[in-house]
Amino acid sequence: MGEIAEDMTDGSCCQNCGQYFKHPKGGIYVHGYPVTCWDCWEEDDEESGVMKADVDTF
Repeated sequence: MGEIAEDMTDGSCCQNCGQYFKHPKGGIYVHGYPVTCWDCWEEDDEESGVMKADVDTF
């Protein structure tokens, strides 16, 4: 796998658009599981089990 694919898998970046999540204290926020950013996530995603990110992207 490539680096971005691994980052999508561990939740460092959005699984749809690839934008990285920013940690409130600086750096990259890692969720530990695949998530979708606030811009890509839609209400329908909640029903399908897609997780919404805890933080915003850079």
